Amino acid sequence: MKWRWRRPDWLKIKSLTLPKRIAMKMPPDLSLRLLALLLAIALWFVATGERSNLEGGFEERVVKAAVNVVGVDGDLAVTAKPEPVEVRLRLPKGTVLGEVEAKADMTGRRQGEHSVPVTVVPPLRGSILAVEPPTVTVKLEKNVSLKYAVETAVIGIPAGVPILVQDPEPATATLIGPESKMVKVARVMATVIYRPGNFTNTVEIRAFDASGREVTDLVVSPDKARVTVRTLTGSPSPGGMGSAGSMGSAGPGGTGGT
Repeated sequence: MKWRWRRPDWLKIKSLTLPKRIAMKMPPDLSLRLLALLLAIALWFVATGERSNLEGGFEERVVKAAVNVVGVDGDLAVTAKPEPVEVRLRLPKGTVLGEVEAKADMTGRRQGEHSVPVTVVPPLRGSILAVEPPTVTVKLEKNVSLKYAVETAVIGIPAGVPILVQDPEPATATLIGPESKMVKVARVMATVIYRPGNFTNTVEIRAFDASGREVTDLVVSPDKARVTVRTLTGSPSPGGMGSAGSMGSAGPGGTGGT
């Protein structure tokens, strides 16, 4: 009789039942536990990276920040702009700091003088320790709209050269601004620089007070005008001034004008 080897029953039973025993001992929420483990490892790496980045410690810095006035209604204008504020920051050492943004929100406020808190946007990985002053004064005025005739001025005319300045296009401009600025406007001018021959230039329209100083922070519409200048070839008139209808009074900084 030929002898054949048989696997013992005890070995066969264990090999068959071992996976079942493992499955019976495995918790039903194993997937959740594995997910929690992976999240914990990820958080550990993030915390380790942050700690290594901050090993140099923190420092305090004081910077100047311009205050942007926001939320102003369309029929109002800012006439007293706030001064820059000092912002004290806490930052990781070596941080390259960009522009610090500060703002004063005027939403819902009408004309008059207002004390407004300053809001500063903290930089990335930094914090705001103090803002000095914590409030700023902002003055709002109602906008006024007025229409003015546009005068022209030509500067740099050689002595004894007569010129003819045609009416500007457009002949009028509308100025919009706070009343305290508008009352200063005496003339609205389009100024060109003289050159020989006939020429046409498109130039900015600007407002001036009675002493010839420019009145700024106004909206001018339209903001440019076309000015045509012709050099006359007849008998020169004193100082290069043409006859009535072709030339008018001199504008700010110029000789001649309409």
